Amino acid sequence: MSQAVEGPWNAAILAALRRHRALRAVGDLDYKRVLKAALGEKIPQKVLAQTLGVSQPAVAKALKGAVDVVDVLDGHSSATPYEVCQRYAAGLLEREAMIMELAAWPYPPTPMADEYGDYQDTDSGTFDDVVVAKRLGLIDGEAYAEIVARITASS
Repeated sequence: MSQAVEGPWNAAILAALRRHRALRAVGDLDYKRVLKAALGEKIPQKVLAQTLGVSQPAVAKALKGAVDVVDVLDGHSSATPYEVCQRYAAGLLEREAMIMELAAWPYPPTPMADEYGDYQDTDSGTFDDVVVAKRLGLIDGEAYAEIVARITASS
């Protein structure tokens, strides 16, 4: 799961940093999704503030950031393939579950760049998410190869 780093560095510490960074990222997404659900349930901000032990203005600010968070895709653990990889790197998904989910993901086509190299649409949610996750060490080359093999086999 970890990306090789040159040098005499403590590999366990680097792996723990990667895991905790991923855990922090998905924890933030999950927190925002629950806040968004609370907003949908019309739970008063005062009640949320008391529950969280923060001020009402802090809740109002957090709710503003939660409104735009993308919901988890039905039948999946995450909203994007990259988030699946983050959950795996954080230790929240088993390796086989991550591979199965990414192999079955309904990837939209990767957008094409225009003549200036700019993309008209975001490429979030495309297979590029998996490529980036591999490059950043959230998944290893063997998992990547298995995901590609399963996608190719099902095509």
